[in-house]
Amino acid sequence: MKKITIKEIAANCGVSIATISRAINNSGYVKPEIRDKILHYIDDIGWRNNNLAGRLPAPSGEGRSVWLVVSNEALLSPEFDRPLVTRVLARCEAAGYAPVLMPGRINEVLKLAERERPHALVVFHANPVYREIVREFLKRGIRTITVGEELDYPGVMIHPDHRSAARLAAGLLVKAGHRRIAFFGGMGMEAQPRGMENVPTRRLRAMLEGIAEAVPGFDLRRDAVSDCFGELDALKTLLMRGEHTGWICSNYRQCCQFYYVAEQLRLRIPRDRSVVTFTVDEPEWLFPGRVCRLAADNDRRAEQVVRQLDAPPVQESREELSDCILRQGDSIRRIKPRK
Repeated sequence: MKKITIKEIAANCGVSIATISRAINNSGYVKPEIRDKILHYIDDIGWRNNNLAGRLPAPSGEGRSVWLVVSNEALLSPEFDRPLVTRVLARCEAAGYAPVLMPGRINEVLKLAERERPHALVVFHANPVYREIVREFLKRGIRTITVGEELDYPGVMIHPDHRSAARLAAGLLVKAGHRRIAFFGGMGMEAQPRGMENVPTRRLRAMLEGIAEAVPGFDLRRDAVSDCFGELDALKTLLMRGEHTGWICSNYRQCCQFYYVAEQLRLRIPRDRSVVTFTVDEPEWLFPGRVCRLAADNDRRAEQVVRQLDAPPVQESREELSDCILRQGDSIRRIKPRK
């Protein structure tokens, strides 16, 4: 595949090479609409700037440098947390910090941080593999805030309160008269988990626990189903049985898969099945219809991140939770109780 140069990106975006450099390295002022256009373009073509050192701020930012470490570049897609990353960037700048976006391997960032000594690191995506690396950041006196969900993770961890949100989602369906409620999520190879210990992530476990608190008799082995990495037979089987009238999807992707299978089975939403989905903060037009959804409050999370930049460094594991925002839709049908 031909290597794409900054010169070609500048020509295709209709701006100068200097503007491209400032936008991708966050090293100077670029109009927000121009920056968004450039970042969307390089995201669409899959371009990556491998020069981590070139992302560092100008000397005037010395002592106020905040590195936003994106260990998995998929997080910069609209489906994941790009809206949150952009909000954190803006909040950092407004607070007088010099934020630098650092996509790349987290161990590479550690080597660079040893030399440059940034004021703080904000790591997007908590991965158990990174636990020791984050602990190393903290040992070296570098404030480290993680945006993600994992147990016993060092430092401050900021994430939505998915347990309370799942309780709210299930409560909406129960209030509408639904008695059998199912959960559809990306839970690995097993079509239906045998127990909570088989659920792969803390986020999914929190959702399932919240549903169980709101729905009497909710049974993980009977009422939860996985997409099995895109294999939808288990979902199709459960939908065909018709035992569950209310459904909760774990994210945008599962929501689209749910609508796809329902369409194949000629099931109409909400007449035949009701659905609520979790999401990050995607615009409504991404969804198949006006889906009732619970979105992470990105403004609140960005506020929590920036507040930690002035707080004393935290070595031990500590959580900062934020509520999810309910986006009303028309995907829940009220069921009249049977006489």
